[in-house]
Amino acid sequence: MARDITRFIMSWIFGILGIILLVFILNILSFMIVNTFISDITSFVNNNLLIIIGISFLFFLGSLFSHFGFPVNLAMPIFDGFGGALFVFFIIKLISLIDTYILTGIGSLLSAYSRIISIIVFFLIIIFGYLSVLQHEKRRSIIRKHRM
Repeated sequence: MARDITRFIMSWIFGILGIILLVFILNILSFMIVNTFISDITSFVNNNLLIIIGISFLFFLGSLFSHFGFPVNLAMPIFDGFGGALFVFFIIKLISLIDTYILTGIGSLLSAYSRIISIIVFFLIIIFGYLSVLQHEKRRSIIRKHRM
């Protein structure tokens, strides 16, 4: 079990390093290719790098807690809920940036309701996460009864 968790942690660390490498490559490309769209995307990613790492860390913690059994896995929906809400907030910010170029108006609409949408996503993930944990624990108890 400890070996699996170590692999899992190392996988997350290499994933973060991969994200940082991609951001570095994007910064290099933005200097090589002079384009306002690429410059804005690069600036957006640079300004939101901590949010991207935070989202990754929250989902990592949720997944890490889900590997443990009951009652430790009860923390999983909370981390996944915060990660999901932050991810939705990030996507709305990205849509707003892209909307400045394609002018659909959806970016400003989503920006106006981004907090409400993020809160709804947070609670939905928590509700379905706890249902999943309870369902998984119910299956484990049924399997234990059949083995006896």
